[in-house]
Amino acid sequence: MSNPQIVVLKTFESYSEAVVSCNVLNANGVEAFLSNESTSVLTSMFGAVNGVRLHVHAENVELALQILGGDKNSTTTI
Repeated sequence: MSNPQIVVLKTFESYSEAVVSCNVLNANGVEAFLSNESTSVLTSMFGAVNGVRLHVHAENVELALQILGGDKNSTTTI
């Protein structure tokens, strides 16, 4: 069994925006998760760090972008 490829769909400066987007994807059947959540505190205190990253499986990128209304060129493979 191979591991599915994970991509960073979007990076957010706002933790709350990241959580809402992640919840919207999960509610619509697209498995999504966040990383770098702790940087949102640093971002608000010291300016941009790396942001909160929203991850999905590569096979779900197009559907996730349709749901969130995003740009396909904004994803990053990890």
